[in-house]
Amino acid sequence: MQDDGNLVAYPRYLFRPVDAYWSSQIYCDGCRNLLLLNSTGILFLINDTDSSVLRQLYTPLVQNDRAIYRATLDYDGNFRLYSHEFNSNGNSKMVMEWEAIDDICLVKGFCGLNGYCVGSNHNAPSCMCLPGSYLRENDPSFGDCQRNFTRGKCINGKEDVSVYKITTTTNLTWEDPPYFVTSLLGKEDCGKSCLEDCDCDAALFDETGQCMKHKLPLRYVKGAPEGSHTAYFKVSNLAVQNPTTDSVKPPWVVILVLSISFVMYSGTALAFSGFYVFKFRIIKYRKLLQTGTTGLTKDFILKTCSYKELKQAT
Repeated sequence: MQDDGNLVAYPRYLFRPVDAYWSSQIYCDGCRNLLLLNSTGILFLINDTDSSVLRQLYTPLVQNDRAIYRATLDYDGNFRLYSHEFNSNGNSKMVMEWEAIDDICLVKGFCGLNGYCVGSNHNAPSCMCLPGSYLRENDPSFGDCQRNFTRGKCINGKEDVSVYKITTTTNLTWEDPPYFVTSLLGKEDCGKSCLEDCDCDAALFDETGQCMKHKLPLRYVKGAPEGSHTAYFKVSNLAVQNPTTDSVKPPWVVILVLSISFVMYSGTALAFSGFYVFKFRIIKYRKLLQTGTTGLTKDFILKTCSYKELKQAT
């Protein structure tokens, strides 16, 4: 519930107006509005000041005294109302009575970065990746998409167009802010300009004739009426193969391998150092021993001395 009295749904940790994907469309500056669910299953918004009903979000067609109602924001970002009916045996039956959004693909953030939703609430919605990217996670419904090729280097401030090509789609759009906007380029020139721009990963040409350039990642990609927008994606001109999640080593594995390698290298270095120090000392001790033996021999050998030499010595 916002300060203006409007009940709004946002993706987690994001609260900008562009991030909102559903609202109650009730505005009352300075009002304190409340969302209530009573025991009969009526979900409504009231003004806390005078208790007037501002909007009824849901009213059961038939009153059921044996049902317990529960309103919750589900894991997929949709706000739903459920009923739990208990029979005489203690068994319960859960029924979804109402949901705020009929098309789950309208929930911003339902798919991860660089992905877009296809399907509907009742037709197994799933996430697809933009051209030139692949899904990192095993779950086809969620997860971020990442580029399936490595970007090259710019040559004299321009992209090396020999290693890239442009893929075009006419049924996608997004609300991410561009880093460059111009209305001086035609539809085909918009894609060509993105191909030559080192910073451009995708471009969008809308029905007003504006060419908008974007960097990846894109957050809020969604389907659009066929032909209303033309999207251009820079992809590799070479054959690429999407890496599998099995080939991507977890960070702890990399750390463990590096640690073991460091320990083994350090142990080997210490062993060689100890060997050379030991060998050096053995050689040194041998020389000292030889020197000492010679000195003792010279000190204890018998010599012939004259009386004059003995008198002088004593």
